[in-house]
Amino acid sequence: MKRTILNSLITFIVCFIAFSCFFITFHGIPLLGLPQQENIIRSTITNKITNETVVVNTEKELEIARNATNLLNFKLGTTLKENPKFEIVYELKDHTKVTISANEKTVYFKNRAFSIKGDNGTLFVNIVEGYFF
Repeated sequence: MKRTILNSLITFIVCFIAFSCFFITFHGIPLLGLPQQENIIRSTITNKITNETVVVNTEKELEIARNATNLLNFKLGTTLKENPKFEIVYELKDHTKVTISANEKTVYFKNRAFSIKGDNGTLFVNIVEGYFF
């Protein structure tokens, strides 16, 4: 009985580690600590190149702004620190703010820079630029 449980536990751990490695290899590491959709009351999006600012209040636009940041999976390794094109500031119900800045290759979150995996940064920039500006 104990041997069966131990074998099952070892199998589960090996599968979990293998799945995690494959996910990180193909999709990148997701940003941890992004606010939940229901906790966001307002979002301010700034185009850092033109200094245009858009305040987002509607539920649909908040959802688009929040889901766009889900694209910003990062990869391990050195980061090219370029100036961000867009900055999104989420204002939460508890009156705290969460800031995310990004360009095509780099995302800045929690005072750290991360290299974006694949073309996700370009897709993020296109979505934000096309929908909000």
